[in-house]
Amino acid sequence: MTERTVSQPILRLQKRTNRTQQHSKQKLKEVDKEAEQILSEARKTAQKNAARIESDAKEEAARIIKRANEEAELSKKRAMDEVKQEMVTVASMMAAKVVAANIDATVQDTLVEETLKEMGDSTWQS
Repeated sequence: MTERTVSQPILRLQKRTNRTQQHSKQKLKEVDKEAEQILSEARKTAQKNAARIESDAKEEAARIIKRANEEAELSKKRAMDEVKQEMVTVASMMAAKVVAANIDATVQDTLVEETLKEMGDSTWQS
């Protein structure tokens, strides 16, 4: 065997090795590019999900605040109604005491008669 016959297979082997290395490098670049695309899409999806979750949370918070304000307003109205009712009761009791202290039986009879006349006879007959 001559040096030339030995070197030709080695050269072919080196060329094939170089092509394989280049092919492998190209495949690695493609895989890296695909991995980066997948990661980029995953980041975008995560950002969209985060934005949606944040939006949903803000809407829920707004509903809770609105409901709390409505309940507070209703409680305030109930308390005011209770105070008004208590004031009416106290005023009625005071008026009854003032009337009882200042009216004798004759005045009371006269007031009852006037009230009945003002209401009319038809009110009591029906």
